[in-house]
Amino acid sequence: MAVPVAPDDIVATRGDIAPDAREPLVILDALTAFLDAHGVGEPGSTPELTPIGDGHSNVTFAVRRGDTEVVLRRPPRGPLPPSAHDVLREARVIGALDGRARVPKVLAVGDDPEVIGAPFYVMAKVEGDVLVDTLPEHLSPEAERRRVGGGAHRRARRAARRRLARRRARGLRQARGLPRAPAAPVPRPVGAQQDA
Repeated sequence: MAVPVAPDDIVATRGDIAPDAREPLVILDALTAFLDAHGVGEPGSTPELTPIGDGHSNVTFAVRRGDTEVVLRRPPRGPLPPSAHDVLREARVIGALDGRARVPKVLAVGDDPEVIGAPFYVMAKVEGDVLVDTLPEHLSPEAERRRVGGGAHRRARRAARRRLARRRARGLRQARGLPRAPAAPVPRPVGAQQDA
């Protein structure tokens, strides 16, 4: 279920923002220029936005431009605590997991809040179900839930085993007196005396 779009959520241009209105979630002409600059979708076409999810955390929109459909994530309207709703950190984490886990590809990051009013990122759209408060019909059978959840559990267990094996190998090298990686030198303050 998607949250309905309020009239001031998406505006065509900055000039369409009324003086007493709250900040818009998306400014279409600025988003269009950004997507064009990053080669996302049909150049020059105005994006069509549809909200995804209930909007309890970051705001998520499906964005269609021609035949291309992507997803935009941005924080909710402010004021926000400094580290809350850090979509740029979220984009970095997803980018770091790309190729290591099943995550959408981050296509572009808008770190300048002046573009649409807040930092945001655009990622590839992955077909699937958005789980909000009920399970879709095809995930209702117990066996299917176990298959989906078990796959994630098995991957996490394998990753934990690899980390443990690396720690044990480090411990064995140290116990056998093999050299460890050298520690980084500690910088000394200017004018500090060297120990004799």
